[in-house]
Amino acid sequence: MIFLSNNIILKTIRDGTLLQWVAQNKVQKETVIVLDAVFAKFLDGWKTKYANDPYLIKIVDRLIKYRPFVEFNRDKISTIIGEEISVKQY
Repeated sequence: MIFLSNNIILKTIRDGTLLQWVAQNKVQKETVIVLDAVFAKFLDGWKTKYANDPYLIKIVDRLIKYRPFVEFNRDKISTIIGEEISVKQY
């Protein structure tokens, strides 16, 4: 199990690692949608960035379509991400 700091989460968003983890079912779709809402709207950026990759764009499109159906408490998530997530590997 890997716990990530905010900086590492942002790096995985920028370099595409997070999207690869979704494709490999290592990260749940709901997790990505929550991170998208809390950190920034990176899913829209991924749609542009991966427009020419038929496999990845299909995943991004599914995430964007699924986004309205994921409900969560934004304040609780912001608190968890801001205070409790640290870099650790088990």
